[in-house]
Amino acid sequence: MKHVLALIGLLLVVTTAMAQPGRLDPGYYVGTGTNDVTLAMALDQDGKTVIGGAFTTYNGTVRNRVARLNTDGSLDLAFDPSSGANDAVGAVAVQSDGKIVIGGGFSSYNGVARSRIARLNSDGTLDAGFEAAATTDQTVRCIAVQPDGKIVIGGTFTHYNGTPANSIARLNADGSQDLSFDPGTGATGATIGYANIYAVALQPDGKIILAGSFSQYNGLTRNGITRINSDGSLDTGFNPQDPDGIGGANGPVNCLALQPDGKILFGGFFTTYNNAPRKYVARLNSDGSLNYAFHPSPGPSNYLECLAVQPDGSIVMGGAFTSYSGQIAYLLTRSLKNGEADPTFKTDLGVTGFGPHIRCVAIQPDGNIVIGGYFSSYQGVPGSNIARVQGDEVLKLTLTTDANASETSWELLAVNDSVLVSGGPYMDGAPMVVKENIPVKAGCYKFRVLDAGGNGMAGGGYVLTNGIGQRIIEADGQFGSVSSTDFKFCLPLGRNQLKESSCDDGQHDSSVPLTCAAQNVSGYQFLFFDPHGSYSRLTSSNGPQVGPNRLGELPVGLNLNVSVRNQFADNSFSAFGPTCKLTMAGDGLMDQELRSAAFEFSSELQTWPNPATGTSVQISLDGLNDQLDRAQLDVYDAVGRQSISTSMPVSNGSLNSVLPLENLTNGLYLVRITAGDQTFNSRLMVQR
Repeated sequence: MKHVLALIGLLLVVTTAMAQPGRLDPGYYVGTGTNDVTLAMALDQDGKTVIGGAFTTYNGTVRNRVARLNTDGSLDLAFDPSSGANDAVGAVAVQSDGKIVIGGGFSSYNGVARSRIARLNSDGTLDAGFEAAATTDQTVRCIAVQPDGKIVIGGTFTHYNGTPANSIARLNADGSQDLSFDPGTGATGATIGYANIYAVALQPDGKIILAGSFSQYNGLTRNGITRINSDGSLDTGFNPQDPDGIGGANGPVNCLALQPDGKILFGGFFTTYNNAPRKYVARLNSDGSLNYAFHPSPGPSNYLECLAVQPDGSIVMGGAFTSYSGQIAYLLTRSLKNGEADPTFKTDLGVTGFGPHIRCVAIQPDGNIVIGGYFSSYQGVPGSNIARVQGDEVLKLTLTTDANASETSWELLAVNDSVLVSGGPYMDGAPMVVKENIPVKAGCYKFRVLDAGGNGMAGGGYVLTNGIGQRIIEADGQFGSVSSTDFKFCLPLGRNQLKESSCDDGQHDSSVPLTCAAQNVSGYQFLFFDPHGSYSRLTSSNGPQVGPNRLGELPVGLNLNVSVRNQFADNSFSAFGPTCKLTMAGDGLMDQELRSAAFEFSSELQTWPNPATGTSVQISLDGLNDQLDRAQLDVYDAVGRQSISTSMPVSNGSLNSVLPLENLTNGLYLVRITAGDQTFNSRLMVQR
């Protein structure tokens, strides 16, 4: 049985400010935000956020009613709409090819006639291939792109390109009207104002849920919410009416969200559904009947404008309320699956401003929540009409096994080393690539990979990232039974890391400093660690660099991960940021040699007492060649530096001697004996 030797383990005692769901995310920098209301948002395939609204600038840069933000909240300059839309954009959807469909009240885009609907290329330019004649006679308020590329639109319009289409239509991928989609007389009869469809949701089976301000669909009573078949006809199996046929929602429905189990969440101005009390939010079963398991009491204090479902089933809601089920919640809250308030989600003051409200919400892959609307600050921090709120997190694991995948498993641990989530083992055969999404709460964790065969994963390795692909740990497959480190990572990750020019350097010269990307704080800490646990070093610095003197102390040839965190004026720390890879170049004990010694020590070599508490230890080794009279003994510290080098007598194939330890400080060491063509290794802990 092979053993794992951790040459050194560093237990970090940190003063990291813990993330709290509902708090403002300081890593999302919007600057002054938008200069007018943000009405709609959608995430693209890279995790960037496309926003639409009535604004004309973002953080002082001209962006007329549509913009794209990077994952850190900064403006994406690669997306340039030029003069953009000439009136408000109230609906945004991103296609699988990266193109963006926008809807609203505009009549032109970048000076080209486009009546209330247009499609943009991924760089923000107008897509000329989307029918130029596409036109609705009134506002487009919602858009959904089907898997086949067809586009469902809803709003206040009554015609599309001159063809009757009451509040609902479907377009082909080129923008022409899909005439196979026939809603009949569509949505008519408003509960308030004009007939309107505010929200559209696509089911996996192709059916479409509509919500808004209407009392009929194709002549049949349907109050505020209904479901239609893929051809536009009414789905009579979805009948949200009481036995008297006068049910449904008693007020407009503003927003929809589908749960993975097919249940339907919706919010708006209503206070009853099928005459049952449900103030502003409710859940339906797949047949349209009220789901009584979801019963917030009393729920939001005012109407909802938007909602979204997290992977764990929690529900994020935004609108005009100030409390939810007795818990203070200024315009934003999160509920548990049953509708009760999530006690861990604390918004405190929430959004504030003159007549504030939240109009749109998007949950990023990392679990954080982007909100948009009309407000001037969140939790007292200035930022107009857009912000990001800390939510729950998602970890992404990519694990490449060897052919013996049944030996491989992994574990996510709490900081007290209790196992929270685990995966594997997998199927033997050819090497395989395993990808896992691991939902977690904001907080601190450890991670390890295990190999039951004790020989790692030849040719394999693993990468652990957060939900937007920022790396936390990356390791090769060269370990014994366990790849594990005492590195404690916290989510969400901090903002700081090495500059791109310093990151992922496989041959780093110690004369070249390592430099941080962010350089505006009081101090810095750099953590260098081997993901397999053989080495860890924490280095503090007043400046944003690690210079040659300290780099010269790092082990040569060992594949390290490097993370950076900020120290603030009050001596608190941020979380460590994304990880870079680093291997120091030069002469020294090479990685593979160190690994072999670390993970393949011999049971024949005895060192005692161990841990050593005095000034010497006894060394004993049997089974050597009878012809030998001397053996070489070397002791290495965790950096791979030779601490002791001496020879010892061998008599009748046995070595039995005292090893003085006066020059060794406390720590973990590798003891190696070379006897002819044989090498024996053991570990030694000095603990005086």
